[in-house]
Amino acid sequence: MRPRFRRPPASTLGLIGFLALTLGTTGILFSTIAGTNPRDPVPYRAVFADATRVVPGDEVRMSGVRVGRVLDVALDVDQRAVVEFTVDESVQLPLQTRAELRYRDLVGARYLSLVVTPGTAADDLLQPGGTIPLGRTKAALDLTVLLDGFRPIFNVLDPEQVNQLALQVVRTLQGEGGTVASLVANTATLTQDLAERDVVIGRVIDNLNVVLDTVDDRGDGLRALVDQLGRLSSGLAEDRLVIAGALDGIADLSASTADLLQEARPPLTRDIASLRAAASAFADTKDQLQELVDLLPIKLNSFTRAASYGGYLNFFVCQLDITLTLPNTPSITAPGLRNNEALCRP
Repeated sequence: MRPRFRRPPASTLGLIGFLALTLGTTGILFSTIAGTNPRDPVPYRAVFADATRVVPGDEVRMSGVRVGRVLDVALDVDQRAVVEFTVDESVQLPLQTRAELRYRDLVGARYLSLVVTPGTAADDLLQPGGTIPLGRTKAALDLTVLLDGFRPIFNVLDPEQVNQLALQVVRTLQGEGGTVASLVANTATLTQDLAERDVVIGRVIDNLNVVLDTVDDRGDGLRALVDQLGRLSSGLAEDRLVIAGALDGIADLSASTADLLQEARPPLTRDIASLRAAASAFADTKDQLQELVDLLPIKLNSFTRAASYGGYLNFFVCQLDITLTLPNTPSITAPGLRNNEALCRP
């Protein structure tokens, strides 16, 4: 008598089918997320000046289609970023292939894009394990530099409106409900403010264009200036010990000068006060001084004739009156001298 096998209940078959479908779907999902591929991958490398936020597992795309993934990111001996990645063996990379880092989403994730220039010869291929040099790579756009370019615009806006707009953007990206309407309203307000300041923004752009044109016209001069500054800096660096010694000497000279001025300040104060009094006296007798200055050429001519006989002067005194006048004192008159010789008579 043959044994009889009992047929599994329908619920058990349904459970087994559900588990098989779940495992298959999970495997496909894992393969999609991890970027794995059943085909044999081919390794390559690319050198970038900046590979910020590029991590192993990031996608490698060509014309928008995923063809591989990033394996590792490291620095070479020249402190440049080297990105190791793999590509499906069915994809052939021409020798002139360019590699660019691009944004995958608004959060800041990156992916590696392989760009092939149309018309590139298909015979010259990049060998497996080959490297795309720095000259044919391009780093991702630095959003910080981009936003810094709008700094003059943000400076003329209300900071509270800018902060509120940024907060609404963050909340919307985080999936918080009830903020889309507020975000649209703040965006409209910001747009209106920008429209009201259109003249200011236009002037900023025009002035920036003028500055850039001027800098471009004087490019040779600017390069020469930079070279001169470099040589000046090098010279100062070479003479730093001499300059340091000179600074010590200047400090000593400053201290000595300060001490000298401190000692000479009282006499200088008195001299300046006396000079003020003398200047006042000269101002009071300016008419007499003017007359003296006018008669001085005539008197000097007389002295010249008197000294024409030799290195001496011939004088014959007929009359001599001496009067001494000092400030704040009565005048003093000496007894006069009178000569009655025939030469002195009229």
